[in-house]
Amino acid sequence: MASPELQPGNRILGPAARATVGELVVAFAEKNSALAAPAPLALIGESPVELIAAAGWLAQTQTDGLILPAERLTPELEMRLMERGYALVNLDRRTVVKSAQPVAPKPGRVSLLTSGTTGEPKIVEHTWASLFTMARVKSGRAANWLLTYQPGTYAWWQMVTMALFLPEQALTVTGERTPVALTQAAIANGVTAISATPTFWRMVLLQFSPEELRRVPLRQLTLGGEAVDQAILDRLRAQFPDATLTHIYASSEAGAAIIVRDGREGFPAAWLASENSDAAAAGDSPQLQIRDGLLWIRSPYATQSGWLCSGDLCEMRDGRVIILGREQSSFINVGGAKVPAHEVERVLRSHPAVLWCRVGRRKAPFLGELVAADVVFKSAADRVPDGDLARFCGERLAEHMVPRFWNVLAAIPATNNLKTKLN
Repeated sequence: MASPELQPGNRILGPAARATVGELVVAFAEKNSALAAPAPLALIGESPVELIAAAGWLAQTQTDGLILPAERLTPELEMRLMERGYALVNLDRRTVVKSAQPVAPKPGRVSLLTSGTTGEPKIVEHTWASLFTMARVKSGRAANWLLTYQPGTYAWWQMVTMALFLPEQALTVTGERTPVALTQAAIANGVTAISATPTFWRMVLLQFSPEELRRVPLRQLTLGGEAVDQAILDRLRAQFPDATLTHIYASSEAGAAIIVRDGREGFPAAWLASENSDAAAAGDSPQLQIRDGLLWIRSPYATQSGWLCSGDLCEMRDGRVIILGREQSSFINVGGAKVPAHEVERVLRSHPAVLWCRVGRRKAPFLGELVAADVVFKSAADRVPDGDLARFCGERLAEHMVPRFWNVLAAIPATNNLKTKLN
């Protein structure tokens, strides 16, 4: 299927210059006029603006390719790409390293590397039709979006395809993707819409005052990339009362599957498909099921047909499906009793002084494991003693679920894609 039509007048507001999509793609084509595509191309670079231009060029030429920031190119990944037949194109050094076993390119294929949050990054194959999930939007409200995601990831592609193909969209890009640099760019460029992880917002709320954040004229605020809890939704609603607040569940394999706009965590249980819907066609809307506590998705934006297990644990609560996180990291074995880490985190996040927390395990004699917690407070003045936190949890949890080890952190540990580090 052909790529959607480029919107040449959409603007990219970069760290050093401002240009339109059309200008960037033309400049990229001229600069790389000798670039041939006898094999799939892995386009590697450091400039965030040039990587957007490369994405536009892939779409315009239907070249089989993959976008990769230079910071992610490890020797192991280089070997994997070469084994799959990719030619490695370094856009900064102007070099091309060809695979010893090249494969024929597939026009219109666009691949991406998963974030690797829960394991080894995988190469996932998409088409422009499956990547551009806003294809049905004929015209959207003009917006200036802040690009917070690491280049080449699924969330990055969602933002970039919107800037490439949806009319009247601008994209503000920074050279340094830290919460401070991104927020400063949002203020300087008059950003009206931000899509980011909950971890990004917790870090921003820790480093900027409410008065400073009110300088960002937000009309749209979208959360994704991680499980979204009620505490962060409530804080953002209080900070930006006039902005539309949305949270999205998406993955590299399943695509964008769930969009919630009612300001509540999870999604209505009424959205779940019936057990006998296997025989039905998914059509142009994603379908959802819960099987053995795990979320299953069938979507036209997925990389494969049929039902796909997300690997995320869910529970029903007050008529809603709450997405809790990865199954393999959800339980701690305390003397034979399973402690759901997500439930301890939910209670800790409800403490008025706690901005962020992460619950894990600590090995212990006789019991096997005990519950441990990392905590970031909203400010130094909000810090409370470990004993107060333990009593707060003890009033709401069974005794074996209360953390016995406490570690107070000054900052939230985050990955390059501004997600919480799982360990």
